[in-house]
Amino acid sequence: MKAKGFPFAPLLRLLGNEEIAVSLTDPYLLGLGGKTDKSLRGLEQSLREQAVDVLKRLDSARKRLLAVGTPTKAPIVSTSVLR
Repeated sequence: MKAKGFPFAPLLRLLGNEEIAVSLTDPYLLGLGGKTDKSLRGLEQSLREQAVDVLKRLDSARKRLLAVGTPTKAPIVSTSVLR
């Protein structure tokens, strides 16, 4: 069973909500207005797959660090949107 909000909720917690500003005038958001439902579903699926991949890679890195006995700190995560 999937956790509620997976995979986006864990990524948002890593980033901290204050770093994500949503604006109704954001060019990326405005560009979504002309897309078809099928196109939006494809975009959503692509984002979901990328988010799952990032979470898997972070979890794998955490497990490797724990295996070698390295103390872990919260990862530094940065984002960028490709247009």
